[in-house]
Amino acid sequence: SSVESLIVLREAYVNKMWPKCNTSAALVNRDDQEQQP
Repeated sequence: SSVESLIVLREAYVNKMWPKCNTSAALVNRDDQEQQP
């Protein structure tokens, strides 16, 4: 689905920017994005 593609792209982006904490950053980032209007 497109949602899964967005998640994969975001995790890849987070991996690039913050490789040390990629998984945690991706999860936190995802939650923050979903809570914003």
